[in-house]
Amino acid sequence: MLEIRPILSAMLQHKSRAVLIILQMALTLAIVSNALFIIDKRIQLMNRETGYAEQQLFNAYMQALDGTADLTQQIEADEQMLRSIDGVIDAVVINHTPIAGSGSSSTWDLVAKAEMGKFRSGVYRGDEHVLNTMGVELVEGRNFTANEVVYGQGNPEPVLIINQSLADKMFPGGDALGSTIYSQGRPSKIIGIVGVMQGMWAGSSLFNDNVIFPSVAAASFNRYMVRTESGMRKEVMAQFKDKILALNRDRVISEPKTLEDDIARSYRGHSTMKTILTIIVCLLLFVTVVGIFGLSAFSVNQRTKQIGTRRALGATKFDITRYFLVENCLMAVVGISLGCVMALGLNYFLVNEYGVSQLNNAYVVGTMFGILLISLMAVLVPALKAAQVSPAIATR
Repeated sequence: MLEIRPILSAMLQHKSRAVLIILQMALTLAIVSNALFIIDKRIQLMNRETGYAEQQLFNAYMQALDGTADLTQQIEADEQMLRSIDGVIDAVVINHTPIAGSGSSSTWDLVAKAEMGKFRSGVYRGDEHVLNTMGVELVEGRNFTANEVVYGQGNPEPVLIINQSLADKMFPGGDALGSTIYSQGRPSKIIGIVGVMQGMWAGSSLFNDNVIFPSVAAASFNRYMVRTESGMRKEVMAQFKDKILALNRDRVISEPKTLEDDIARSYRGHSTMKTILTIIVCLLLFVTVVGIFGLSAFSVNQRTKQIGTRRALGATKFDITRYFLVENCLMAVVGISLGCVMALGLNYFLVNEYGVSQLNNAYVVGTMFGILLISLMAVLVPALKAAQVSPAIATR
């Protein structure tokens, strides 16, 4: 027998303790389940596959100071020099670097006369070396040829490469390769499709949808992207600035940085949020354990004579331990039930006010069992202490 009725009677006689434990469990369940859900979403966001050769890439910026220099000739010379460095797989001058927080975008449609494009994407611009430099996988079609690359400020050739995510949205039937798409009425033929290729803005809705044009702007400000052999990146980065400036010192070159640096900076807010929520979860669970332990120990001290009487009447140590564990389980059932309602209510508020995703019920269920487990662990020590009460206490 679990002696439910005597336990309920005892709980009603000590309402404040029972209410405190129930509210503590409910609040912990509501907050922890939502916090764990948000933490997991942040981790998934930060761990998304980029599609790039992350551990081999670095980039830098260049600002030309000589307004009379032939920028197209300078760009070609820079690229050739970079590609000749020992340990460099490929290099390219590109309009924007991935996951850096700044970039270009465009709208697209499948008909020429559409006033507003139905699809949006990020836009990369580079020569025929851009795919190899990025390390992205060409899954269909072909790469650009040197003849298709346009240098200067003119319009690029009417060909482009898109990534699989954008291709699936535009052509669900899978016939994107060879099709023509339009941006503000200008046609561009899809000659290649790459796999995963993330964009410039980690928090943007078009982050996974991108295109590449075969063009290199002859501008005074440009970005270099360099891909090195495994284990050679640090060595190449150390000599990058000196080799670039050796070709033309009349310009400013930024310190090179890795793709991981850009990723870490772009996800800094998510990383901070994950850390803060993790601390909150740990603190809440700790406070819950300490609270249940303290209130249970206080209850045992209050009921020492009652426990001694039960022992004198034949209750075993196991019976006393079980009594307090069952009592905790009853409070946990009430607290968890209330906590589930509060968890869903909190998530509803977060969804409507802050655009958080709808809470997955698995997090609520997992947190329920977690709280039940830690509450049993917290009450176990006071319960075992209660079991050690001597029957002789009843005679004092």
